[in-house]
Amino acid sequence: MTARIGVSAALALLLALAPAAAFAQIPNAGFETWAGGSPVGWITDNSPPLVSPVTQTSVAHSGSSAVRGDVVPYFTINLQPLLQSGPLGHGFAFSQRPANFTGWYQFHTVGGDQLVINVFLYSGGYAGTPVAIAATVLTTEVTSYTQFSAPFSYLSTLAPDTCVVQVQIVGSAGSNYHAGSYFLLDDLAMSGTNRFVPGSEGDCQLGRDSYPDSPPPAPWVPSHQTDSPGTTAP
Repeated sequence: MTARIGVSAALALLLALAPAAAFAQIPNAGFETWAGGSPVGWITDNSPPLVSPVTQTSVAHSGSSAVRGDVVPYFTINLQPLLQSGPLGHGFAFSQRPANFTGWYQFHTVGGDQLVINVFLYSGGYAGTPVAIAATVLTTEVTSYTQFSAPFSYLSTLAPDTCVVQVQIVGSAGSNYHAGSYFLLDDLAMSGTNRFVPGSEGDCQLGRDSYPDSPPPAPWVPSHQTDSPGTTAP
């Protein structure tokens, strides 16, 4: 009886720890590591020494740093902060089917600017088949760290192999963002497991409801973005 209780307790502990281990795969998710003015494992639209919309901040949710993105004046235009995961923004290896993408943020909005976070899961790499997308549009002033949670909508029963995370500030009409808007972002994570069984009617229906006529929008990066540690991306 004692042995059985011990095995059961150990199994319960392993099951409790499994989700944390399964989703600890976002590189530099807490933005603790930086090089050349950009977070390691991410590309930005920084062009030092001329302009750097994406910077390191010590105002963190946990640890010693987080990422800050500001809409900044650049000659006669305003430049939005852009952040995208992976070398050249092509994402990182990821093979799970999570239920949600989460993180902690603060946001100061000017003129109706919005913080947009998109997460894409692909099968076959960055240019492969879209498997799922999670997206959230944050519009209100948030002056202390608050958690967001974006549920994944699954478009395919394929197993993903690549994840791309994209963060940017946009204006109410797209490119009409305003100098002075900024965000702080920290502690990104995946949570839960997709409840639909691959190949089931429910799993496919979720994708059709979310994007009935076309696949999700593809991630993009502007030509002047930089790949950390601070080199210019082609």
